[in-house]
Amino acid sequence: MTRRNIVIYGDVNLNIVDGSAAWLASLAETLTLTDSTVHVVLKATVTTDRLLRRMAANPHVVLHEATPREGQPAMTVDVAVDRLEEVTAQVGATVLITRGRDLSLAVARSDALAPILWAYVTDFAFPFSILPAAQHAQLREIATRACRMFMQTEDSRSYLESIVPEAAGKTLLMTPTVPDDFFIDEPIEADGPLKLIYSGKHHPDWRTLEMLELPARLAEIGVEATLTVLGDKVSAPDKVWVKAMRSGLEQPPESVTWGGGLPREDAVAEISRHDVGLSWRTSRLDNSLEISTKLLEYAAAGAAPLLNRTRAHEALLGVDYPLFIDDDSTDAVVATLAAARGNLAEARATARAAARRYSSSATALRLESYFARSEPDLGAHPARSQPLNVVVAGHDLKFAGELLAMLQARPDVELRIDQWEALSSHDEADSEELLAWADLVICEWAGPNAVWYSQRVAPHQRLLVRLHRFELTSAWIGDIAIDKVDAVITVSEYYQDMVRANTDWPHELIHAIPNGLDMQDLNRPKLEDARFTLGLVGMVPFLKRPDRALDLLEALRARDRRFRLAIRGRKPWEYPWIWRKPEEQEPYRRFFERIGSSDDLLENVTFEPFGADMGNWLRRVGWVLSPSEHESFHLAPAEGMASGALPLFWPRDGVVQIFGDRFLYGSVEEMADAVLAMVDDQDSRRLAVEFAQAAATRFDAPVVDAQWLDLLLAP
Repeated sequence: MTRRNIVIYGDVNLNIVDGSAAWLASLAETLTLTDSTVHVVLKATVTTDRLLRRMAANPHVVLHEATPREGQPAMTVDVAVDRLEEVTAQVGATVLITRGRDLSLAVARSDALAPILWAYVTDFAFPFSILPAAQHAQLREIATRACRMFMQTEDSRSYLESIVPEAAGKTLLMTPTVPDDFFIDEPIEADGPLKLIYSGKHHPDWRTLEMLELPARLAEIGVEATLTVLGDKVSAPDKVWVKAMRSGLEQPPESVTWGGGLPREDAVAEISRHDVGLSWRTSRLDNSLEISTKLLEYAAAGAAPLLNRTRAHEALLGVDYPLFIDDDSTDAVVATLAAARGNLAEARATARAAARRYSSSATALRLESYFARSEPDLGAHPARSQPLNVVVAGHDLKFAGELLAMLQARPDVELRIDQWEALSSHDEADSEELLAWADLVICEWAGPNAVWYSQRVAPHQRLLVRLHRFELTSAWIGDIAIDKVDAVITVSEYYQDMVRANTDWPHELIHAIPNGLDMQDLNRPKLEDARFTLGLVGMVPFLKRPDRALDLLEALRARDRRFRLAIRGRKPWEYPWIWRKPEEQEPYRRFFERIGSSDDLLENVTFEPFGADMGNWLRRVGWVLSPSEHESFHLAPAEGMASGALPLFWPRDGVVQIFGDRFLYGSVEEMADAVLAMVDDQDSRRLAVEFAQAAATRFDAPVVDAQWLDLLLAP
């Protein structure tokens, strides 16, 4: 099997041993465990091979020299972009991984590189209240242009997607990685001094100067301790601090040893001979959503990490981990070390188990799934010898995301979009130009777009029309020149039957392909209290019956006060053609008056705007409601099932045909009983989630894509 070619450029100087350099070295090694050849483009002229030695020995890693301007030790961003364009073209790369906001922005602006860019951006402010507008604009530009984005943790992915809509659905996890052979199990000596170690760069935020005091401070309270310090990079804007730090390393206090800079594997071997690895930071960094690579290396090598208590660290190690410090003072560190002396074996076991999830082999499995999923399946549907020119035309493409992604990934498809301004409004000259170019036109919605194209398509061109629901009773449906249409795609077998029953269109012309979803994107860890949150996506028009959601919430809260309801989507008055109808306004007025007259509903019903970040939103939802009187498909419960939430269906025509009857309930009381029976029963809820996720696989993008390709590539 031919290995894909991946190029990595981390904007990192590999002559300096620090966390960023360790990240790049680990990632390169991890990627060789996927079906990939890894091309590492160096930033700086090589002056030491401490980090390069291991990579150079790997048969699936190719090192590409830096080409800085004459007289400069390292490539600037603009020079790096030119070099990356050269290397990616030379090796035929299909993936380019970059790290850093400025670099990724410059790469995203390259037409040659943007289509293969997988951008890993960590250097932006959190929370949003302190994010500069310029940084926000840069993130949006990168996300718009890049093929994929990487974030380090679930929290950082959620944050990015919540502030950058363009990143939703294309952001994946790039966790820190530890090589498998760095996991070392050396026994802890019960007697002897407490052996502390620090490995990394020296900076005020890392408390490296204060660390030098720890053995003496511990001795004052009767705890014998030693400290080994590794790393030779000292940097800070404060020159006085730099001088003091260098002096402390060169003339260390008693019981402190400076080992200088070591090759990474030698540093890990040294770490394994210590009890505690110091990952002590200033409290200013406690808002970080990231996890340090060095922290994971400590854990893997058997030195239980001492670290600040943060949300990310608690998620990694558990709230009861004994080596958390609750403030960044030296006193707090000394007290924590003294108190945890008898719990080090437990602490190191906890930390090593947590770090296992970040091993190269575990990470490689995840990364390979990302790459494979982004690539076209050319086995069942081989590439055509001639490119297929495809136009997708419509006013609202929100249900076509997976279809468009699949078409964009095909090497034998040229894709253009005819974006209509509204249901009946478009630039006719643009549409004429696109039609003249197209081999195949897909009309998303059987609206006036389908009428326009069906009346103009040429005999040598093919036309596919996707019909959702409302079009079937529209005034224009009879104006579609059905004899010029090659296939009508409905979103469910239920609606396929309905179209066949209510039109005189040839039955063999009408197909059912469900709306697709991305299970890999949606399947994320739930937040702790998600099981108490009911989620309703979309409340317009009123036949979606948001009042039924209130009925269920009240029935649940009458027996368990932990439940709440989150409603996501636009309000009815945001749709002028809906709000002007008295028959729509009246039930909505009653709905909002019902909430306004109840203190309990006011406190436990939230309204949230429409957003693209469904994977993020569903992390805190345990139950997705489907109370509609009528739906052609209903994507929201399908997405909920994929996410690990459980769907709750009210009876309606077609629901069993699409979703089955496992989560269908005949009354609110029956539904509430089922929810309450599972909410605190982990085993029954887990089994139900497994059933729901298995059922959702038939809506997963690769499954749905294959059905589309059967039609699109038909002779």
